[in-house]
Amino acid sequence: PNSGKSLLFNRLTGLNQKVANFPGITVNIHSGKSLADPNSEYLDFPGAYSLRTISGEEKVAVEAFYQALKDPSTSSVICVVDVTRLEKGLIFALQVINACAEHQKPLVIAANMTDMLEQHSLELDIDGLEKALGVPVVAVSAKSATGLDALQSRVNSNTTPATAYSSSDIIASDDSVLHRQAQQLANSFGPKGDLLINAQTRLAQFFLHSWLGGFSFLVIMYLLFQSIFTWAAPVMDGVEGSLQFMAELVLPLLPEGVISDFTADALFGGIGAFLVFVPQIFILTLVVGILEDSGYLARAAVICHKPLRLFGLTGKSFIPMLSSVACAIPGIYAART
Repeated sequence: PNSGKSLLFNRLTGLNQKVANFPGITVNIHSGKSLADPNSEYLDFPGAYSLRTISGEEKVAVEAFYQALKDPSTSSVICVVDVTRLEKGLIFALQVINACAEHQKPLVIAANMTDMLEQHSLELDIDGLEKALGVPVVAVSAKSATGLDALQSRVNSNTTPATAYSSSDIIASDDSVLHRQAQQLANSFGPKGDLLINAQTRLAQFFLHSWLGGFSFLVIMYLLFQSIFTWAAPVMDGVEGSLQFMAELVLPLLPEGVISDFTADALFGGIGAFLVFVPQIFILTLVVGILEDSGYLARAAVICHKPLRLFGLTGKSFIPMLSSVACAIPGIYAART
């Protein structure tokens, strides 16, 4: 989840599937024709941390993944890994490698978010990681659209089924062993330095703190609701006043009948009622977008997880509930998560 796979899918297919900076966005399986080869089709699965499922969307993804492995028409698998969290991604990648080896399917690992490494002058040993894993590894950035041609080329040329991964000093295959293998690989070939993690940890220490995190959450939510219901009010009143002024100018000029009724009820009454709420929706979307881009929404979901568990929900429910403040439809639509 949140590794940039849906954005990569959009780049490869030209589609515009919803992407966001928090988990739980892709909860269905989407398909699209490849831009490079119209005869090929990509499938975008919901994100999963492990092939041993713990959530609904993970179950959807894993069950469909195994079905796809059994399907003769499946020619290759792309496993998207976030290079800024390489160890976590490799735990999942090792499971995928072994699953592909069991079903004799080729696999390519897309090492995504390499643009983040370049920004911080960090390096990833792609060749070493590829040799260690025994499967092709391609450095890509879905955000900046770099490495896509190389990825598609490797996918098209790689017809050799993956072989099960095993390290020289570990024989067992339980979860603890996978974690140790992933840690060894990340330490050997991953970016050296904890710059990215340290920056994220400092933010997490404040926003996820037992007291400071809750206080900051209340302050941010207070400012959000103030912006929606208080600060947007003058703009909404201005739009409503402008529409009334225009109606008073236009309606007397129209002859009585269908045209006058349509203008009054449909244009000024119907569309006008919608336009009055545009400032409120705009401010909500703008503020939520800022919170999303800053990474705060993912942290807010963690803060809300325990309280929402009392109602049988998870922290992910916080985002659709927040978007439902101005309109219930996003919340109803997001109930599928």
